[in-house]
Amino acid sequence: MQAFRVIALSLGGLRNKVFGLGDVVNQAQLAAPVNDLVAANYLEPIEPVKTEVVKTAKVETKKPVLVEKVEKEKATVITVELPSFSELSKKQIIARLKSAGAKFDKTWTKTALYGLLEDVS
Repeated sequence: MQAFRVIALSLGGLRNKVFGLGDVVNQAQLAAPVNDLVAANYLEPIEPVKTEVVKTAKVETKKPVLVEKVEKEKATVITVELPSFSELSKKQIIARLKSAGAKFDKTWTKTALYGLLEDVS
């Protein structure tokens, strides 16, 4: 079914449907014959777009081959208990964050800094 673009500000269709400028409609949506609406400059036909299918060659890719197997060293995990929030001052928290290499802003609140310290510890 051919499609048409509404070129009037509005156009009434079936079941009191109102189409606006630029809407795409077909004959099944309209009460009047499309030929009359095109002649009265309410609609313009939309030309069907021709699409061209282009076939491409299949390209095979090889997966990378692992030359050597590398054994992972077992890391020793040392757990250090973090003092409670009330036991540390803001300066102490900042010093611990600096030693851990964390990025932060000194204007952050003590609570925000302590939260970051918990994450990096």
